[in-house]
Amino acid sequence: MDEPFDIKNLQMTRGFIVDRFILIENLICTIISQHYLGHPDADFVVNVLGNELSNFGFKRNILEHIIEEKEDNKKQIDNLHKLNRIRNLFCHSTPKVKEDKEKENKQIFFTNPKSPKNQDKELNMEKELEKFKELHAVVSSWLINIAKAKGVTGFP
Repeated sequence: MDEPFDIKNLQMTRGFIVDRFILIENLICTIISQHYLGHPDADFVVNVLGNELSNFGFKRNILEHIIEEKEDNKKQIDNLHKLNRIRNLFCHSTPKVKEDKEKENKQIFFTNPKSPKNQDKELNMEKELEKFKELHAVVSSWLINIAKAKGVTGFP
């Protein structure tokens, strides 16, 4: 991102992250449905896995129990944790405003949730977004491969 974060590009980024995260959750739901029902079942996905009490952690936990215990799988589960952390950061954190008097504009930033004692410590939002994009590409590919291995069809 060439320009500093402001409210407009924060809103666009939040939308981007939510949209991409929904894709991840849908892949996980498809894998779970295939594993337990033998096919992706829209009613099961919508009414059971899409229920408001069926949160991401619940679905990730099911996924962990139905995949093989291999080192790469453990790494990708860890990447799911990281994706969720970044998603939560962008979707639930309240941005703070920093005025740049030289450029006569206001920039926004998040404080680092890992260091609550130092609330002025800024988190680099551009780096977090890039991490999200990189992790999303890797995790999506991994989930598609799991879905294919379980017999789900329709992927390129």
